[in-house]
Amino acid sequence: MNGVVQSDRRWAIIAIVALVAGFVGAGVWVLRNELSPDDDARPPGAWETAWEYVTAFDERKAGAAAELTTDPKAAAETLRRVFRKLPDATVSSALGEVKTAGDKASATVAVEWTFGDGRTFSYPTKVPLVQRSGTWLVDFSPAVVHPELEEGQYIAVADKVRVPAVVDSSGEPLLVWGDVGPQPVKENRAKVVLPAMLTAAQERKPPERWAVVAMKGKNTRVRILSGDGPQGAKPLPTTLSIPLQDAAQAAVDTQRKPAALIAFRPSTGALVAVAQNKHVDQGPISLSGLYPPGSTFSLVRAAAENESAGAIARAASSLGWNADFDIPGIGTEAGAVRKAGDSFQLADQLKGQGDVFVSPFGLALVVSTVAKGEAVTPQFWKAHPTKVLTGYQAPDEETLAAVREHMRTTVTEGEASSLKPLSSGEAELHAVTGTARAGGGKRHSWFAGYAGDLAFAVLVEDGGSEKAALSVAGKFLRERP
Repeated sequence: MNGVVQSDRRWAIIAIVALVAGFVGAGVWVLRNELSPDDDARPPGAWETAWEYVTAFDERKAGAAAELTTDPKAAAETLRRVFRKLPDATVSSALGEVKTAGDKASATVAVEWTFGDGRTFSYPTKVPLVQRSGTWLVDFSPAVVHPELEEGQYIAVADKVRVPAVVDSSGEPLLVWGDVGPQPVKENRAKVVLPAMLTAAQERKPPERWAVVAMKGKNTRVRILSGDGPQGAKPLPTTLSIPLQDAAQAAVDTQRKPAALIAFRPSTGALVAVAQNKHVDQGPISLSGLYPPGSTFSLVRAAAENESAGAIARAASSLGWNADFDIPGIGTEAGAVRKAGDSFQLADQLKGQGDVFVSPFGLALVVSTVAKGEAVTPQFWKAHPTKVLTGYQAPDEETLAAVREHMRTTVTEGEASSLKPLSSGEAELHAVTGTARAGGGKRHSWFAGYAGDLAFAVLVEDGGSEKAALSVAGKFLRERP
């Protein structure tokens, strides 16, 4: 029936039973479909074409398989190249369910290649079909062979590949396995958390260093193909975003004084970027360096019910200022605000001076809380959740609305107005800026803000005025993807 998705339940059940048998026997789909195209009870049309294509493919008959496609010439060229590059490999496919919708259909196929030396590579793929002049044909593209193959590409087996050891949130490698263990893909990328990534990777068993790759031309490797291939440790996933990490590094590298930037996704607490420039010589200041917040402490004043010692201390804690976390392998310090003991101490606190301290990590956490409207738990490892050692409860929505208005006004009318053009739609920029006095006559430069689901803080040591941190923030916002 045209326009209605149909599924031949009988043949789907037979295929699924066969697949289950394959799973039980080998842990992967390896079973050839044993139904014959001469079976009088077979469902006609799309299923038959899919069965005949899979059979020809398994028998490495490129020409026969190509004749069942919409583009026999291109299909034959692609298939012959694949088989030529894998001369000793065998392939076994299991045809699963075939669904039709009018003159289109899609077949689920499980493919397994065997390369010798005990090496196997398995993956699922979809085989699209179309009906032309009453005949069903495979709508061929290289993706029929493997879903990640593109035009002009073929499959090959590579040895001593740089298998990912640690990856970012999108699966792009940050560390890869080399001859002497894990090593960074780019030397200066995410150096602040590099020790943690190296340690975590070194605690795992190295994988076999071969892979099935997509190639083009004579010897150009395009990518490692996904699938059940080399045995050993799977890469450790982090919350970092390589594009945002690179944007953060480019931003802090514009400064001639020590500078740091750290960014979160408020919705999840994912730490997406943490960067410092080469002038930092005091360790990971972005994560644990404590500094007076100066006028960025206006966030706390905006959240406080009044400016008494108790109200200020409570407001600071409700924004996450005193929170503490255990992120595996990564040491962090958010900040410290205690109830002022006298009027002089309180006066210093209201200016973000005296015994009030915060790190870039802590200030980014505070603005993440304002953005989300709830307490935020920073995360770095997708498989190893952060432990909350000292938690907090965010202010009520009315209070948060006042803080957001204060931050938005800083962009529309205040010190951060130079960044107003970088706001758009739902990603309106909210920010605070400030300077803070420090020993030796230094004045540190601060920026903290959020736009959409991205919150971040910037510190430039002895930056002199808020302009230094504003410059870094602007560069980061312009460079981000």
